[in-house]
Amino acid sequence: MKYGINTIGKNAQIFEPVTIGFPSRDKIGKPWGGDFAGTTIGNNAIIRSGTIIYCNVTIGDNFQTGHNVMIRENTRIGNNVSIGTATIIEGHTLIGDNVNLQSTVYIPTGTIIGNHVFISGSGDKRGHGKTPLFMAGMKCLPLCKVPLLSAANNYVESQNEPRVKK
Repeated sequence: MKYGINTIGKNAQIFEPVTIGFPSRDKIGKPWGGDFAGTTIGNNAIIRSGTIIYCNVTIGDNFQTGHNVMIRENTRIGNNVSIGTATIIEGHTLIGDNVNLQSTVYIPTGTIIGNHVFISGSGDKRGHGKTPLFMAGMKCLPLCKVPLLSAANNYVESQNEPRVKK
């Protein structure tokens, strides 16, 4: 199902049911109907069933989702990004290039994620039974001004270096 004005790149594979360009709260019931900025998706995307992508979202090339992903409005996602099953990305979020968000990750409103970041989900048991948010060797660029917390609050990433909260 599509809402708004959407652009989908070449070689995109979209497995229904998927919702693209879903109107944000400020657009629902407005007189312009479906004439608002929807979603822009780059080339070679794979979007699996159950995914909902709100309006005013821009996604780069080589993007893929698992099933039942939700991406809220006013979000920018770079190239070569993978988003796992049942992940939620709240609105007004920036995600860099070469980012891997595993299944069941929650990204709160206003988050900035740099390039080359791996974030594990609540079902991931690497890290001695704790739920790490960022895996060793990955860094968040200095763009990250807001500390990011995992759902279990076991792992905190702030500024440049990942640190384990003990």
